[in-house]
This record gives sequence, structure tokens and C-alpha cells, in this order.
Amino acid sequence: MNLRSGSIESDPSIFNGVLVNKIILNKNTDDQLECIGYKDNTCKKVLFYLLVFFTLGFILLIFYWEPKYELFLKKSQCPLLEADAVLLKDSYNHVFVEKIKFMYFEKGCCVDLYHGDPIYPENTTETDEVAALVNQQYSRVDDPKEWSLRYFDYQYVRYIWDIRLQSFKRLEDLSTNIYCKSLLEDFHGLSKDVQAQKRQIYGSNDIIIEVKSYWKLLIYEILNPFYIFQIASIILWAVDVYYYYAGCIFFISCVSISISLYETHKQSVTLHDMVTSAREKIRVRRSDDRFDEIDTNTLVPGDVIAIPAHGCVLQCDAVLITGTCIVNESMLTGESVPVTKTQLSGHDNEIYSPVIHKKYTLFAGTNVLQTRYYGQAKVLAVVVRTGFNTAKGELIRAILFPKPLGFKFYNDALKFLLFLCIVAICGMGYSTYTNMIHHLTISKIIIRALDIITIVVPPALPAAMTVGMVYAQNRLKKRAIFCISPPRINFCGKLDLICFDKG
Repeated sequence: MNLRSGSIESDPSIFNGVLVNKIILNKNTDDQLECIGYKDNTCKKVLFYLLVFFTLGFILLIFYWEPKYELFLKKSQCPLLEADAVLLKDSYNHVFVEKIKFMYFEKGCCVDLYHGDPIYPENTTETDEVAALVNQQYSRVDDPKEWSLRYFDYQYVRYIWDIRLQSFKRLEDLSTNIYCKSLLEDFHGLSKDVQAQKRQIYGSNDIIIEVKSYWKLLIYEILNPFYIFQIASIILWAVDVYYYYAGCIFFISCVSISISLYETHKQSVTLHDMVTSAREKIRVRRSDDRFDEIDTNTLVPGDVIAIPAHGCVLQCDAVLITGTCIVNESMLTGESVPVTKTQLSGHDNEIYSPVIHKKYTLFAGTNVLQTRYYGQAKVLAVVVRTGFNTAKGELIRAILFPKPLGFKFYNDALKFLLFLCIVAICGMGYSTYTNMIHHLTISKIIIRALDIITIVVPPALPAAMTVGMVYAQNRLKKRAIFCISPPRINFCGKLDLICFDKG
């Protein structure tokens, strides 16, 4: 039996929450998100573009550093059903902005996204108002045979709009809310049409890390607030005829940026090559019991795959339903001793979990050394997770989006920087007052006041820190220590003890 099976009747109480503009996603988990809906506001957009025009585009820098301010200035809060963008706040109070997108499907080839058959306007038994909302959700666009699905992607995880709950929810695969017995009895292969539509919904079974070009990295580096401050300082010194000092800082900055770009690009290439797997062929069972050979990057949850007798490197998470495998999981666990995986047993009322039932589960990135089955039958497994949703994908996401560390050293550094800014403001005030008493020109007063900031807050600080980090990174490299977040090297200088779980 499958928790997803059966139609869920529309509950009027669910639709009462249709005007809610804020929800909590992944509640009571480490990935908890507060989700708020926003949509375009014509009046706000006009004022926004006027603001950009009158500031000569400089305000776009602030929007680049803090996208939420652009969202506030261009859009207004609205019910999530009407939203074209969402504001996401994680449990660490970090804020992100994501656009809501649409994908379209043929009505006759709908997969089970909402734990039951989708509600269409002509089938709903609710009031006319609710039917109108359902009609808005499943828009037919130009083709009456198509319906739309609203979704957004956040850190390689897809969230879809659930018309029944009037809420976004994480796109589920076969690793949640499904009985073990269902995996054994209800999955006999997918047709090509269903597989193609599932691939559109779940995406390609790939873990691809973008390697940004040097040009992109240069733009990102230059637009860093510290470097913007440094550029402004160099211009100020040049205006004040400090050519030699400005030239020295400019040269040091160019060298530090070049080194930083080279190291960042090299680390990205290394990480990309480390997680990218060669595309292989694998045999899948179709709904008519025949087997086709397809690329592993086209696999979707629900596919039934035949594990080769000579072994292979798994490109997805799959649960064994027949046969036995000997697997090397050192890539995930660090343990070099091979482990034996057996077929899932029929726990009637037990919900499948990759963690609880790991002795029946083959994980992406692991190496199947040998398969075993009696007779000529094949060793079969049901694909439960693909892409970034696999155990390997979650590991990569943890590397790409690490949890912030609350170092006291970092907090103290920010407080010290704030103190320097206060000192600079006081110095600017005093400098302006004394220069006005001495009847200096307005241009001189402004230059002297701004010069105080460049003295109190040293513009060469980013360059010096970059050079120090690169030097430390090279020393770590000589000890075969891989670093994917160079800024954290500064914090490591405060560590007294480091523990490793592997020898």
C-alpha cells in the first residue's frame, strides 16, 4: 500500500487559507524556511526606475548586495497563490529571493504530485469562488489540454505549489511517505511518456556544479563592498594628488584580485571534477516488462533498474527489491570495508526511510562490486532519489551552502569595524567644522572629510587579507588539505584543537 495512493477530497477548511501570504516550509527541520509571497506593483516599479535614474544607477549596487531591498521597492506582499516571487528567510535569518516559474503538462499524462489525482475546475465540488481559484492554478494557456505547475528552486531543491494545501511544499520523491510493501509490489517500471514527464518535473539526474568564467568571477570580486570602497578611495586619492600611494594600492589590489580569481577558479574546477560522474548506460524495466538501455542522467524516481552483474558506480539512490549486492561506500562514509546490501523485506506497515533501511539501499556515488541472485533472474532496484536529492547530492549541497558559524572572533571583528566607522564619522564632523572655520572651499572640505574615512578604515585591508588567505591555502595544499571556503582560513587561526573521525 502506498501513502500516495487514492484521491484526496477537497476540504473547504483548506481553501479558507487561500489568502495566506506567509507559510513555513520544512517545519522543525534544519532546512526550515519562512516563505512570503510578493507580486509586481506598477506604481512601485515606476518609482523604482525613477530612483535608479536619479542615482545614476549606483543604487543597483545596494540591490546587488541585498536583493530583498529591490523586492521591497518593486513588489508588494500578496497571497502566495498570486505571487510571482517569494522572500525566503532561513533559520539563521539569512534572506533570499526566488522567482516563481511555471511548467506545463498534458492533462492526460499527469503524474502523482499531490498524493492523488489533480483537481481540475470541472471536477471540483467546492464553491464558485474556490473553483475560480483552482482554474487560476491550472491555467490552460493556449492549449485546453495543458495545465500549469507553479514552482521555485532554492539551493538545488524544488518546491511546488500544492493546490489542496494552498501552499508551496518540497517536491517529494520515493524516499518519503511510502510504505516498504508498496516499493515491493507497486513498482514494475515506467512507460516512456511518464518517465519523460517525471524528468521534466524532477530534472536531470545530474549533480553539476557551475564553474564560473574568470570574467564572471572578476565582476563578483570587484562588486564586493570592500573593493567598491577601495576603488572610491583610490579615486579620492587621485583627486587629492596622492598619485604614488593610489598607484601602489591599485597595483596591490590588482595582484590580490588576480591571485584570488586563479585560486577560486581552480578550486571550482577541482570540486566540479570531483563530483561529476561519467555518464553510463543502464537497463530499465518498462511498464510492459521489457528492458531498455538508457543514459543514467535520464533516470527518475520510480524507475526500476537492473544492476549489472559486473558491478557499476551508482548514479542515483535506489532500494533493492530483488537480489543482493556487495558495495564499496567509502566515497560517502570513508569506510573502506565493503558492505552487503540485501533486498527490501515486506514490512507491511513500515514507511520506507533511506536512513532506517540503509542496508537495503544503494546510494549514489557508491561502487557496486558484485551482484548475486539465484538462477537467471536480474538484480532489480527501484530508484527513490535522483540528482541533488540523493545522499551524495545532499553532501555536495552541504559543501556549497555551509551553515554559518557563529565565531566570537568574527562577531568581535564586526563590532570593531563598526567602532571604526563611528570614529570616522566623528572625525568627519570635526574635520568639517575646523575647515569651515578656516574658510576652505567646499571641494576641499568634502575631500578632507572623506579622507578621514580612508584613514580610519584601511582600504588596503581586503588586499592584505586575500594575500594572507592565498598563502595559507597553498600551505594547506602541501599537506593535501582541500579547502572550498578560503575566507574560513582566517577563523582557523583561532583553533586550538582539531579532531578527525578517520585515521
